[in-house]
Amino acid sequence: PSTDNCTDKERSAFLREALAHLSVDVVASMKKQVEILAEIIDEQPVKDVEKYEAALENITDQTNALDMANLFYQIGGRNVIIPLLRHPLPQIRWRTACIVAECCRNNPFCKNLSVADDMFGPLMEIASNNSDFNGKFKAISAISAIVRDNQEGINQFEKFNGLNMITQALDSANEKIIAKTAYLIIALCDTDHSIIGKLVQTPILESLILLARLSETFLGEHLMRALLSIIRHHDAAAKECLKEELGLYDFIENIISAKSFEDSYEDYVECSREILEILNKVKTSNM
Repeated sequence: PSTDNCTDKERSAFLREALAHLSVDVVASMKKQVEILAEIIDEQPVKDVEKYEAALENITDQTNALDMANLFYQIGGRNVIIPLLRHPLPQIRWRTACIVAECCRNNPFCKNLSVADDMFGPLMEIASNNSDFNGKFKAISAISAIVRDNQEGINQFEKFNGLNMITQALDSANEKIIAKTAYLIIALCDTDHSIIGKLVQTPILESLILLARLSETFLGEHLMRALLSIIRHHDAAAKECLKEELGLYDFIENIISAKSFEDSYEDYVECSREILEILNKVKTSNM
């Protein structure tokens, strides 16, 4: 059921159905973890950080199952998430963001509740904090999970100037952050093609091309896939990629020529071929 239209009776029915598929011990364990976390949302000094970190890790392990993710949101987990995302201790914040990412991955129920509960505000704050690597990484993961196949999530992303956060993340000089940001770009572009026009008006496209040209590791493939997700749905973006000063066309031709016979680069080369095919179509149409 959707968040806004879900009645108390529907929530109760949902919870009964979820409980029917889970053992009493598992449910009791989840409730216990939530109760532990509720102890630290009153902004009092934390005396036993390890206990709360353990509770967060236990919930993360459990919520990678869809039924458990739904149960966590239903039995009080939602009530503790936002205060924990705003907790002064970074290890509490990033572990909480990790839970949101787990719960929302391919899970419309948790995505909708996360948007309705205004989780984007604290997640965007964490994602924009350059001094907290773990928090930034996990918050971007959570945002990616929420926006994929979720238009209202993308609306919230735009409300909080998400493209500015992406621009900043691509400038982070951290491969893991950049790779995770590439996943986010793919999620956005595949879900809502209209955001591509706004993206092209930022430095994001040029940053992706520059980073792709500098990367031949696993990062290079992620960046190329992000580029593909942009130009696949937007001819004007593809035309931008043809600017001679960006050097993308020649770079892609070199990749295909140099890496085609290396098995470890198979996916990278295939993605490059797809990009080249699109660029050639755009070149032909503009002749």
